[in-house]
Amino acid sequence: TKGMELGLDLVDAFDDADLGISRGIVTSSYQFEGHVERYAKEERQIGETGQVVAPDLYIAAGISGAIQHKVGMDESETIVSINTDPEADIRDFSDYFIEGDLFEVLPRLTEAIERGEPVAAVADGGEGTGGSRPDADRRSKGGDD
Repeated sequence: TKGMELGLDLVDAFDDADLGISRGIVTSSYQFEGHVERYAKEERQIGETGQVVAPDLYIAAGISGAIQHKVGMDESETIVSINTDPEADIRDFSDYFIEGDLFEVLPRLTEAIERGEPVAAVADGGEGTGGSRPDADRRSKGGDD
């Protein structure tokens, strides 16, 4: 529930944003309570067996980068991922990777967005968030990209 609450706080910091979830949340036996329960629904699932989205900014918190999830969000303009594992597969197709615990990073990122400083939250180390820009080209989409 705490992770979902932090995700919703981040969504609220943007003018136009929505919350998507992973298959793991949809299929978990965890019982969500309160206002977050309505967000733990299959229609919010991103990935091969869920929705395909392509927003200007996609923030993946705690997502490992399974191919099934990747196909649902890989066409996003900018991908920022947050994961405790520096070798997480999602790093390979992220524009920005923040190595850290989503429970610590999401509040900082939310505060930066609310201050109007989103770049400061992810650029050059993320000012304490552990952020970095992966060296490798993140996606091979074909075309001129």
